[in-house]
Amino acid sequence: MTAQHAESLYNHNPGIAESKRIFVFETSASEHKKLLGLAIAKFLL
Repeated sequence: MTAQHAESLYNHNPGIAESKRIFVFETSASEHKKLLGLAIAKFLL
């Protein structure tokens, strides 16, 4: 999954987008990628 794909996915849900904004500020880039993947998996499953 690309960052753009994740971005468009998040943009469809304001609540998720807000959570993502918090992740961006609180995590490093590599950590953020792991959390992003986990968050997407949780929302899709």
